[in-house]
Amino acid sequence: MAQVHSQHTQYLSKDELVQMIDQYTGKSSSSLAYAIASFGYSLCGAALKAKLPPVVAGFIGAVTTVVAGAALLRDVTNNTERQNFVGLLKNLVDNPRQFTKFKVVSTIWMEWHEGPTTGYYNYYTTISYDVA
Repeated sequence: MAQVHSQHTQYLSKDELVQMIDQYTGKSSSSLAYAIASFGYSLCGAALKAKLPPVVAGFIGAVTTVVAGAALLRDVTNNTERQNFVGLLKNLVDNPRQFTKFKVVSTIWMEWHEGPTTGYYNYYTTISYDVA
């Protein structure tokens, strides 16, 4: 059974999200609402899906050495694919007073495996995104 090894929360501002979208599209936007109006929710969601995993992997790598970099990025990418970035972006734009930041929670899990002569821990990472 897997146990939580550590959990880390990181907040990204709307400006940081705009920078990621701008890097992805090669264009410049003055705000998140303008970026979404210009490129649409789908393209902005695809931009975050592409740009967030390396940012999150870099953050987790800076706070822990448990999970190897390549495995960590693979885990982050795999778990990112299941996120509803369009819905989260809509919440940020439609409710600007209630939601001001993008919340990233990374959880490093450890799972004990018993072998014939010895046991070992397997570590993996899951990521969840929300607005705060």
